[in-house]
Amino acid sequence: MIKDININEAVINVVENNGAEQIYNNKKLNITEENIYKFIYKHTERCLKSDKLKYANWKNEQEFGIKELCNEYFEKKIDIIELGKKISEKMKSIMNSNNLIPSGDIIVENLITEDGPIIGIMKIDYIYNFKHIIDNENNEVGVNLVADTGLTSNKIKKAAFILKGNAIDCDLLVLDERAKSKSEDYGSDFFTNTFLDCEIFQNNRDKTKDFIEITEKFLKNRDLNPIEVMQCRDNLRRTIKDEDVINTEDIADEIFRSKEIREEFNDLIKEKLEDTEISVDREWVEQKFKKVKLKLDNDIEISLPEELYLDKNKFSVLKNGDNTVSVTIKFIKEIISK
Repeated sequence: MIKDININEAVINVVENNGAEQIYNNKKLNITEENIYKFIYKHTERCLKSDKLKYANWKNEQEFGIKELCNEYFEKKIDIIELGKKISEKMKSIMNSNNLIPSGDIIVENLITEDGPIIGIMKIDYIYNFKHIIDNENNEVGVNLVADTGLTSNKIKKAAFILKGNAIDCDLLVLDERAKSKSEDYGSDFFTNTFLDCEIFQNNRDKTKDFIEITEKFLKNRDLNPIEVMQCRDNLRRTIKDEDVINTEDIADEIFRSKEIREEFNDLIKEKLEDTEISVDREWVEQKFKKVKLKLDNDIEISLPEELYLDKNKFSVLKNGDNTVSVTIKFIKEIISK
């Protein structure tokens, strides 16, 4: 995954979903100003580090789409201002036919990375707040509230990073978070399918992550005592860290004693992943298991480094006679209240 990024240049445009005439920016952002650079860098870094960032390839179904625009920029046929304008025009045309897409700003940036130049596109939605105004009418002072819009500083839900070439086995990286609902809202896939015209596919990281999440949910829904659940998780963690390629049926044989549970687990994996062989993403696994996080049923949460969790002299879980367990952390020198 991309780690080292530098912002070479960037431009921002407003895209309103209210039928207003589009106004385009004719100036680049002044990224030499520290606060502006930090703002863009922070959001770019968060997007690139997100677990929800996916690999994708172009579908090549559109003429003059995002792919062609980015290629024109890479080939120096257009500059960043023209690229930002054309990308914003495309988003605006989609918004005109879908009033559910929130208004916001689109930042288009040129990144210098260890994998070569990348074009970043981030849609920053507006948040709607209120501010007070003070007026003086007929010598009477009044204070009222009016709606006020601004950029969200917390989270970007739509972003794409287009690579020059296939340095990491895909055409682009896509972040496309959607509102959780039981059924897909009409046009909810506009960013991936209509705007970018690309198709997301699973890489090794996605498959590794999905396998762990499916296994965790499966364990949670089984009638197992806490010691059994921890033993299953420990075996899963050890196997995934030690192997480059895992066989899910072999893991089931190792972590489940019951034949019935093993068969149920194997059927679930085949249904969800459609494969029993998974190439492990070692980098993601190392990051995932740096810390062990335990959530107990009495609202207590424990987070500790893996080496401490595995040290029986410092951390232990003992089974009680009433089907409960006692968790012990030993040799603590200092306790700080946070």
